[in-house]
Amino acid sequence: MRLGPQEKIMLAEAVLLVFAAKMALKVLPFKTIVRLSGRRKKDNAVPPDPGKIIGIKQALRRSGRLAFRPRRCLVLCLAGKWMASGKNIPSTVHLGAAFGENHKMIPHAWLTSGNLEIVPKNGDYFELYRF
Repeated sequence: MRLGPQEKIMLAEAVLLVFAAKMALKVLPFKTIVRLSGRRKKDNAVPPDPGKIIGIKQALRRSGRLAFRPRRCLVLCLAGKWMASGKNIPSTVHLGAAFGENHKMIPHAWLTSGNLEIVPKNGDYFELYRF
């Protein structure tokens, strides 16, 4: 891979955190995962550094192949929140849903920092919960 040393470090961090998020979702109650992810800080308290956010977004995108369905978006959001938290970047995980054909509910999670999306919303989902 033709990545710089900093990008390789961020990719390794993303891979480890994606794996940790997958394992956490399998063995821990969701309530515990939310508590371990820390309290939501105000997104507008400190303006986020766009360069760091783009780095996190790219590392998550590259490591995303490891986060299989059905909860891929949630795994990436948790890993991204943990990465951002380690870099003192406030972030918010949004849990939402949309209704598809036959009124079937489609759940989705996305991650934001300020008004920047780290894990994209990709659709018209209404928000149910955030942390």
